[in-house]
Amino acid sequence: MLQPNRTSGAHYDDLLAPIYTWMLGGWPVALAHARASLQALGVPLAGAGQQAIDLGCGPGAHVVSLRELGYVTTAVDANASLLDQVCNHAPEALALQDDMVHAAKATPQGFDVVLCLGDTLAHLPSMATAFEFLTDCAALLAPGGMLALSFRDQSDRLPGERGLFLVRSDANRILTCSVEHTAQRVIVTDMLHEMSPEGWVLRSSSYDKLPINATVVTEHLRGCGLTVQGLDLANGMCGLVAVRQRGLTPCFARVNEPTATLSAL
Repeated sequence: MLQPNRTSGAHYDDLLAPIYTWMLGGWPVALAHARASLQALGVPLAGAGQQAIDLGCGPGAHVVSLRELGYVTTAVDANASLLDQVCNHAPEALALQDDMVHAAKATPQGFDVVLCLGDTLAHLPSMATAFEFLTDCAALLAPGGMLALSFRDQSDRLPGERGLFLVRSDANRILTCSVEHTAQRVIVTDMLHEMSPEGWVLRSSSYDKLPINATVVTEHLRGCGLTVQGLDLANGMCGLVAVRQRGLTPCFARVNEPTATLSAL
């Protein structure tokens, strides 16, 4: 039964979290993609004692990849079942069940790598919250540290545009996703068909996402004193790598939410 306008947390708790690794293609595929994404983002091998944090870590593929690069790693996710998977795959990591906005504000500073990947930024309730979160992420960085983001830049979509996509399917499960663009939000509906002894069973859930604008995010991070590089990543994702330069004291004043939408990078 369709339940519109739920929070992303409720949507994941009830529908996506139990099948999330399957949705990514299974653990080996998810891990291979995570390794490739960190390479594309330019995440270097860690020096002795260097630390990384993954905000909105999901089942932990990027956490494992960070551990492979040598980082002392903290993993943050609000979903308990996803965090359980992190603990299974990366028992050496510090796993924290927390809202990533709160974690970015409350976690001690000094990270060499801060990640927020996979369109997780778009799950926040408003651009004001997103700006606050990005400012706190910038403050987490040690001198020379990098903040790596990935998301879908949907700022060029027109209100009323819609799309329907097959996410993954096999003999027992079919996941499709519909997307509807409005002036201020992107309405996402996931539809999961699963085979049962009685036949196919449908479960659906909808939630709102932010139409993230890469140019606006870039300008905000520059306003936080970071040097920003834009990247085109796999599967239509936009990447931003923001670095806190050594020897510079960054200004973490927040940038006001723009009144007009800027064009994407």
